[in-house]
Amino acid sequence: MCSGVLQFKFGKQGCQRIRYRLLQQNIDVCQALAEENPHCDVKFQVGRIEDIVSTLEENQFDLAIGLSVFHHIVHLHGVAEVRSLLERLANLTQAMILELAVKEEPLYWGKSQPEDPRELIDQCAFYRLIGRFDTHLSNISRPMYIISNHRVILPEFNQPFTSWRDSPYTGAGFAHKQSRRYYFSSEFICKFYRFSTVSCLLTDKESERNRTELAHEEAFLKSPPSGLKVPALFTAGGEWRSGMVGNGKNSRRAVKRRSGQ
Repeated sequence: MCSGVLQFKFGKQGCQRIRYRLLQQNIDVCQALAEENPHCDVKFQVGRIEDIVSTLEENQFDLAIGLSVFHHIVHLHGVAEVRSLLERLANLTQAMILELAVKEEPLYWGKSQPEDPRELIDQCAFYRLIGRFDTHLSNISRPMYIISNHRVILPEFNQPFTSWRDSPYTGAGFAHKQSRRYYFSSEFICKFYRFSTVSCLLTDKESERNRTELAHEEAFLKSPPSGLKVPALFTAGGEWRSGMVGNGKNSRRAVKRRSGQ
C-alpha cells in the first residue's frame, strides 16, 4: 500500500484522507501520485501511529483504517499498550477497520502477538469479523474486523447505540461467560452472540447453545405465533465465530423474556 491506493479510492468518493507512513521515501512516492490526482483530497505525512493517536481529537476523523501495521506496534510496545491505543482510537472515531496479524505467522514479530488477535480489540464495545485475507508474507490468512465504541455496524444496518453491556440484566453474573453483548438505543436493541471468546472459557456445549438460541430467536421473530406482537426483526445472521439478532422498537421486552437463559 505504499502508493496510497486506498487513499485515492476514498478521495475519488469525496472523502478527506490523511495517510501516515514511517518513512519519508514512501511519502515522496505517495505525494507524487497526489500531485497527479489533484481532484482527490488526500494528504500524506510522516508519523508514528502511537504519536498520532495520542494527539487526535474527538471526531477529527470518522473512520480509521489500519492495515499491516499494529503487529509491529505490539512487537515494540506489547499487547497492553496496543489495547489502550486502540481503545482511545475507537473512542475518537466512529469506526475502525483493522487487519490483525496472528501469532502463527513465521515472522520475527509473530511471537509477540496475543494468542487470539481479538485480545487487542475485546475491550471495545462492538467488533465484528468482516473477512480473512491472504498476505504476501506466508500462507496464513489474517482476520479483518470492523470496530466501534459508538455504533452497531452490520451488513444491512449501521446505527449509533446509547449503551451496551455483556450481560442480559443486572445480577446475571457470569452466566454466558461474556459470550453475548447487548446494544441499546431508543430505536433498537441488538443482541450479539459469540461462539468462542478471548478467554477460552466457553465450552463446546455452551458454544453450541449460543448457536441454537440464535437460530431459535431468529425463527421466532420471523414467524411469531398468530396474534402475538413482537419487535420487528431488522437483521439476523451469523458466521463462524459470532452471530447477531437485531430488533426494532419495544425490543427491550423481548430481551427481558430471554434474560434468564
